[in-house]
Amino acid sequence: MRFFTIFIVFLVFYIGFMLSAFTVNEKDCAIIMQLGKLKIDTVTALPKVYLPGLHFKIPFIEKVKVYDLRFGLCSTLPPQAVLHDK
Repeated sequence: MRFFTIFIVFLVFYIGFMLSAFTVNEKDCAIIMQLGKLKIDTVTALPKVYLPGLHFKIPFIEKVKVYDLRFGLCSTLPPQAVLHDK
């Protein structure tokens, strides 16, 4: 009976991890939609962009949208304008 309980607990944690982890490939970037709205970074006030690697999300609340970096849709910084001559 104890083995069965440990197995069920392990299975629940494994499924929870698999639902919350996501990877972004080298040629892609990702943004997270939280309840249908963009997840905004509190420091820069811009949409939070996830670069290649392993990341985590809240299952069933956050959805991941992946974009190709080659199209230039995932710039992490706003473009800078030159306002005066140097």
